[in-house]
Amino acid sequence: MIGVSLPLGILKDKPATEAQTLLLSQYGGRDKLLEDLKKQGIASVELRSIGPKTLVRDVNECVQAVFDAGLTCTIHGKLANIGSEEFFSNLNTVVSRFPHVLEHLMLTVHSPKDSEDNETNRSSSVKLLSRFGTFALEKQMPVCFALENNRIHSNIPTISTCDGVLSIVEEVGLPNVGICWDFGHVYSNILNFPDAGPEPALPDPFLSRVVHTHIHAYQGRTHFPFMGEAELPLFDYCWMLVQAGYAGIFNLELDIERFYRLYSPREAFETSISVLKECLLALNQIE
Repeated sequence: MIGVSLPLGILKDKPATEAQTLLLSQYGGRDKLLEDLKKQGIASVELRSIGPKTLVRDVNECVQAVFDAGLTCTIHGKLANIGSEEFFSNLNTVVSRFPHVLEHLMLTVHSPKDSEDNETNRSSSVKLLSRFGTFALEKQMPVCFALENNRIHSNIPTISTCDGVLSIVEEVGLPNVGICWDFGHVYSNILNFPDAGPEPALPDPFLSRVVHTHIHAYQGRTHFPFMGEAELPLFDYCWMLVQAGYAGIFNLELDIERFYRLYSPREAFETSISVLKECLLALNQIE
């Protein structure tokens, strides 16, 4: 299954930036955009992003638009040191609509960066994922958390690397807490900080815990489309996941704010979807 990430301004049909306005105008509005994405083979849309302060009506409006288009959804959320009831307060309506094509609502999160101390942030990640994951299990909520690996900014390994994310997920040890493998972040780390650790190796324990993906190319920065000079070892990464038994969404996460003056947003989506489809067809993951 192929998915794409879209910002809330697009999904509300109320663009918040120049780039969002351009994308909507190129498609003739949100509904036409979603209709066209489905025709291109997209089955899921990730809402990017929803935090504790996002209004319930905005979440529900975006999800309804996605469902009305015949698609399912995932969420890019945010961990916060709040109670479980409050954390899920603006997601309850969405959760209640699952299973919907997917067995669980996939909720991708980053480790908190509340402190400059790596171990403090690691401890916070374990605490919050354990808190919210346990709450979801006790309430029998069809939710799966996916902790995302992130970019690093020096050769010093942090909890943002694949090893760091894996160690957190293993310590949490809950069946509804896995990993979101961000392809572009791994590739950026390899290119910019090759001495930071064995990122290219991606051990089997990491791959076996991947429950979601974020896919984008690198062209001086992450979240670029598969166009121009942007690069990513897409086939190799997808092959590694397939060999590990991955059966989740291959989610394209483009950030039009970063490239809309360089590439047409519509062309960026269409070209990148086509490249990803060709890769998955070669791996017999889609028909």
